[in-house]
Amino acid sequence: MSDDTPKNSFTSFWTTLPGILTGLAALITAIGGLVTAIYVARGPEDTSRTQATGSPPTATLPAPGRPAAGAPPAVATGAPAASGQSLPIPGVSRAAALPGLKQVHQMNIPPPSLLEGDVTAAQTCLRMSLSDASGNPVYHNGEDCFTYEYFAILTGGSTGGVYVLTVENCSPAQGEYSVDLRLRGQDDANTGADAGSAPANAILLANNGVYQGLVGSQDPEDYYIFTADSSMVLTCRYDQWDEVAVTLQRQDAGPQASEETIPRDGQVDFSQRPAGRYLLKFSNRLHGSQYTIILGSR
Repeated sequence: MSDDTPKNSFTSFWTTLPGILTGLAALITAIGGLVTAIYVARGPEDTSRTQATGSPPTATLPAPGRPAAGAPPAVATGAPAASGQSLPIPGVSRAAALPGLKQVHQMNIPPPSLLEGDVTAAQTCLRMSLSDASGNPVYHNGEDCFTYEYFAILTGGSTGGVYVLTVENCSPAQGEYSVDLRLRGQDDANTGADAGSAPANAILLANNGVYQGLVGSQDPEDYYIFTADSSMVLTCRYDQWDEVAVTLQRQDAGPQASEETIPRDGQVDFSQRPAGRYLLKFSNRLHGSQYTIILGSR
């Protein structure tokens, strides 16, 4: 049987206007479905995962009054301080820094306290040192040249005293610098005063407490005593920028008992040690340093 139907009778619909519109609609639907599938597979943007900025959790926090690393104070404005002029405490002063010139500033410091300072250079670099009225050095930056330096010293004497700050421009460029000075009183172990300076007058610490103190060239040693049992853990922390020595000695064993050195952020677990009274000593014969004592339980 012959097929007399024209061959184009099956495709003629797609050449008509309704056929073309139907084909376009099918194409648009297919493209839309593809876009939707891709979006669903990817998911919407998660704005809650935006990364925060700032110091990592393990970063070392600066000591009270010390600016964070990378953020020294700006050079102060106002009338410059002349060489030999007393600097205000607390206060911020600025001075010109001429090449090769040493500037000497006096600081009249009240009774025992912690003196903190920031020295910031602009368009130059500096050397600096601190000495007492007799010329005895109490601080030196320890670097050939700097643009920013933080220092802290413990001042001595019942009435305070005069200290001398010497700043030298070690650059051929002329610039200026600022000195920001602050005072903090001693409050070792929340006593409002200095801690004991000998084993005989060591401060008694209660268990399960956190205590802070300061040691330095004018107050080189602080002593504490506490009673430990097998559940106690001792943690000692101190400013890593300074030279601090921490030792632990069992007092019940007498003066001949050996001293044990505790490293920075070191912990002592008393579960394997004899119970009894222990003597804890912090020493620093350079400039000021803050320390923290934590007496807790496992």
